[in-house]
Amino acid sequence: MHQNEANPFITRLRSHGIKVTALHNHWLFDNPRTMYIHFESIDRPLAFARNVKDALNVLKPPGNNLTTSSRVTPLCKRFASILGGTPATINGVCTVTHSRLNLHPTILGRKTRSFLAIPQAFSFESMDSSGRALCLGETVILQSELQRFISVLRKHGIKVTAFHNHWLFEHPRLMFIHFEAINKPLVFARHVREALDTLRKGPVT
Repeated sequence: MHQNEANPFITRLRSHGIKVTALHNHWLFDNPRTMYIHFESIDRPLAFARNVKDALNVLKPPGNNLTTSSRVTPLCKRFASILGGTPATINGVCTVTHSRLNLHPTILGRKTRSFLAIPQAFSFESMDSSGRALCLGETVILQSELQRFISVLRKHGIKVTAFHNHWLFEHPRLMFIHFEAINKPLVFARHVREALDTLRKGPVT
């Protein structure tokens, strides 16, 4: 959301008793400045959906210039084969998504397997004639894993743009790290794979 939309949106969420759990940036050097808000509730799903829809009404309507699907390119498939996960190409953006299934967290005392709680996502787009593209990534990460992961990213010149919590009252404590680079997608993927390999592999509860 745009910075100017954040507080009206928060006000509307709170009027429905929804807990606002985090508000922050994910990226550096973005224009316009984009903010990300996270929120949670123990509620009946359809009541929660109606309340969130009411809050979404305060945001600027989205544009209609997005296509719903496109052929996954060979480069996107190779990108996904390095990082793991499911590739998709939408509006010219290759995105690879995966859940970190060895984490078994709870939020507000409830077990969760939601992609929102344990995400890993990577993308590239806006490729130039040299084959370099805007490459973005994020992953859920445990506090004890953070410094090793950052060290590998920085060794390869990948910009760390944010690390923070998204939720309240979760266990174990989940952090989320976001990073970016202008690079050839497969080079970026290999560097990120090296960082991902530092993360714990066994079950974490």
